[in-house]
Amino acid sequence: MAEPKKYKLGDSGEAGGLVFYVTPNGQHGMEVAPSETEMPASVPWGCMGLNVPNSMGTDIGTGITNTKSNENFNTDTLWLDNLGCYLFRIYMPKAWQLTQQFIMNTFGDWYVPSKDEMELIYSNLFLQRRGDFYFYDKSKPRCYWTSSMTDTTHAWVQYLDALTPGAVAMKQKSDLCYVRAVRNF
Repeated sequence: MAEPKKYKLGDSGEAGGLVFYVTPNGQHGMEVAPSETEMPASVPWGCMGLNVPNSMGTDIGTGITNTKSNENFNTDTLWLDNLGCYLFRIYMPKAWQLTQQFIMNTFGDWYVPSKDEMELIYSNLFLQRRGDFYFYDKSKPRCYWTSSMTDTTHAWVQYLDALTPGAVAMKQKSDLCYVRAVRNF
């Protein structure tokens, strides 16, 4: 029987992303999708004023729950009750929708990272100059959404750029930031 593969930080993951977290035995972890899969424009987190149940987790491992909560909560009936949110939904994809639709190398189980998962991407990849975060325009701040909502109008973002490296902030859910999908393996 073959020895199970052991991963290290920065390795290519099971789906072709970059490994940013590994379990102590190295057999499982999390990977972030490569920069070329990132959407070319920034998107909102979601609609202002909506309290999405079970989407405030910030710990490692809660990103998938937060993202699934958004998928399950955002129904047509809910959006029709609020015409502004409904129009917003039709014309502008949200962070969670991008990961819901994302498939890479036959893997479709991607999600928006939680606040602490994004912090691991910052410390284990960005600071090590892995993941092509420095490829972008160095004259502008570049925020990335987490799946962690703070209240009905805000969610956490992490800045991965040369101007504000590692800064963590709350932004209005209707603001525009980028999304880098992650998955467990």
